[in-house]
Amino acid sequence: WKDKPSLAFTARHGHFDSGAISIIGGTLTKEGILLIYDASVEQGSKTLLQAGAVIFHKDNPKQIVWRSEEPIWQGIVEGKEKIENITPLGFVSLGHTFILYWMTVDGDLIVVRIPALFKEVEEEKQRPKILKRFHGNPILEPRAYHDSWEGEGTFNPAVVEDDEGTVHILYRALGRDGISRIGYAQSKDGMYFDKRSSHPVFEPSDGYGMPNKEIYTGPTSYHPAMYTS
Repeated sequence: WKDKPSLAFTARHGHFDSGAISIIGGTLTKEGILLIYDASVEQGSKTLLQAGAVIFHKDNPKQIVWRSEEPIWQGIVEGKEKIENITPLGFVSLGHTFILYWMTVDGDLIVVRIPALFKEVEEEKQRPKILKRFHGNPILEPRAYHDSWEGEGTFNPAVVEDDEGTVHILYRALGRDGISRIGYAQSKDGMYFDKRSSHPVFEPSDGYGMPNKEIYTGPTSYHPAMYTS
C-alpha cells in the first residue's frame, strides 16, 4: 500500500479506551487481522489494566470489521505506592486461548489467559433474545403428602449449570407448618427435573431460625392470609 500514512484506529471518547492506547500484538485470523491493544488507566496506587481488540479486513487493512465495545479483559494492579510504567509486552495464541503479557518497572511479569471467543461473547450480549414461555410450567410444583415439608409452595429458585451441562436448582419450599426449607432438584435440560430431594437439604433448627413454641404467639402453621410472601 502506497497511500498516505494515517491512523488505523484511535482512542474513542466515552468508551473504556478513551485514553492512551498502545498495541499489544497482532495475528491473522479467519475473520481478519486481529490487533489486541492496551487501554490501561493509572489511578494513584492502582492501575486498571485493560485490553481491547479490533479486527481489520484481510484485503484492506484500513477497514475495521469489528471492534470491542467493552474490554476483552480488565483487572486491577494495586501497590503501596504509585504504580508506574506497566508496559504491554505482547501476546501468544494457543488454540482457543490468548495469553497476554505486561511488565512492571521492577521487572515483574503479569500474565493473563483469556478465551479467544470474546467477539462471539460480546455479539451474543448485544443480540436480542426472544424468550418463550415453557409449555410445561410450572417446572416444580409442591408435593403434598403426609407431613410434607413442601406441600404448600415451591418458589425462590437459584440455578447453576455445571461444566457437563447438568442444571442444579435450590429452591425454597413451604410446608403446612409454615416453615421455609431448602430443596434440591436436578435436570439435564432445565425444564424436566428427573432428580429431586425427598428431604430438605437445609432447614432451620432450634436457635437458628426455628420458632420457639414456648414464646412464639403467632400462627404455628401455614395460613395464606397471614403468610403472603
